[in-house]
Amino acid sequence: MKLIDDSAPNLLCLLLLAELIVHSTCRPAGGAALCTNLKSMLHQVDRLIGLSSKLHGLSDEEVLIIARMENSLDSLPHLQHSAEYFRSLQVNESFSQLYLQTESFRQHVDWLKRAQDNCSLPSQAARSSSAHLLQLSKLLDASLQQMDQAVPQAPLPSFPVVSSSFEVLQFSVEISDQLTVFCDWTKRVLRAVQRVSRCPTPTLRLRG
Repeated sequence: MKLIDDSAPNLLCLLLLAELIVHSTCRPAGGAALCTNLKSMLHQVDRLIGLSSKLHGLSDEEVLIIARMENSLDSLPHLQHSAEYFRSLQVNESFSQLYLQTESFRQHVDWLKRAQDNCSLPSQAARSSSAHLLQLSKLLDASLQQMDQAVPQAPLPSFPVVSSSFEVLQFSVEISDQLTVFCDWTKRVLRAVQRVSRCPTPTLRLRG
């Protein structure tokens, strides 16, 4: 009994140390804050998905006609990740990429809004999209800082000169399509980060 009593404090210390190691390795730095930010980011992306198709205000038939024409915005981000990207996903690298892509789309949407205003075209969807992109950018910025990661400097894209309302519509269709793809990609990345970070998932409440 004396041996058991003497070893109990040491055993307790080992158990506490093991628990600390598990908690420190399960989540990246700032786990709770990161999970909160991820939830807010997904909300912003969901709002953007609803707005992206409204950037041009055209019918499906009109979009198909314009989509067949040559696109001109080479400055839009290109998403070329494969399944391997998710198997080797690194939170800090993913957030740095998403931050740069979000800033690029925000700059393109802001440019589109100015072009729509200059041509007396509706710009409310572009204005709202820019606001949600800005919020998403701020959340990514905050998460990178919580992980002690440097926030990358987003370059300023070079935009073409717009001379007609038709050109604005053409660009609005292209930005709309690419923004939709970006939202889908971003949602997949954020969901993957949630799994890596072991963030709790909301439980469904059954109505009685």
